[in-house]
Amino acid sequence: MRLAIPRAALCAAACSLALVSTLPATPRAASAVPAVEMTARVTDVGAAPCRTLRPVAAATATATPVPLLRGATSSPSQVRVDPATRAAFVYWAARDGGLRVTTKTGELDVRKTVYLDGRFEIVLEAGQDRLSVAMGPHSVDVARGGTRAHVEIGRDEDDDWLRVKQVLAGSKALRLFRALTAALDPATLETVAGTAMLSGDAVLGYLDGDVGAIPRLAEHFIKQRRAKLKPAAFEDESDAAEKTCYKKYEEEVAEAAREYHECRRTFEWWSGWQAACVARWALQAESAWFQFIACSAVPLRLD
Repeated sequence: MRLAIPRAALCAAACSLALVSTLPATPRAASAVPAVEMTARVTDVGAAPCRTLRPVAAATATATPVPLLRGATSSPSQVRVDPATRAAFVYWAARDGGLRVTTKTGELDVRKTVYLDGRFEIVLEAGQDRLSVAMGPHSVDVARGGTRAHVEIGRDEDDDWLRVKQVLAGSKALRLFRALTAALDPATLETVAGTAMLSGDAVLGYLDGDVGAIPRLAEHFIKQRRAKLKPAAFEDESDAAEKTCYKKYEEEVAEAAREYHECRRTFEWWSGWQAACVARWALQAESAWFQFIACSAVPLRLD
């Protein structure tokens, strides 16, 4: 009998996020919902600067609602374009407290939503193929078309993970997502958008049977941190802020990676507890990403 898995101990961070909500408790008509941009102001938390998001501007009551996945109407400051793939990434503040990054490129739609405690959901669409993956402290849920798989981490059996792989098998959306991540420019991989794609790719790769996907990414962050790479030149102050916050994010994820390796060594390589180590790392990494986007003062659209 396995011991119950405690909730993942999420990493401490110098930056904290407090969304100042002025939203109604119940939905309003689209024409009455203001299109709110989010910006950041600096507050002091210990020795490190922390940025708290706040709404700073609202459109008129007749404003057209902002599209969720297609950010074509967003202002340039809210879009990061990867030079290698020309994928445009848009950032959002969700009404339920999550932070979201989206992109549409070619046939592929990507929507990833992350919460402060590390819970996350990735939704991929390509043509008629729609795939969603959600991970929390105790479970993984995968859905594609009318097929679903649910895994209770800590009570899982081999057949549970086999069902997950069967749901993912042949997914065009997953194949395009992984291809897009692999093709991103190296500079993009150190941004809010790129790190969201990298961690998502590792988790989806693991679920699809690439059991080395997360160990490779964890080792990547450890080695990169050891190398103490200096940030490159920036085009503007916003880029510099994002790069500075990336260093903090990198520290947090590298520390989570070290804990992950310790967790892996605690159990036999074939043990089902290896999945618990993966889930713990994923939640820590996603929580660090949530605070990375808060620290970076990236302008957000209100979803």
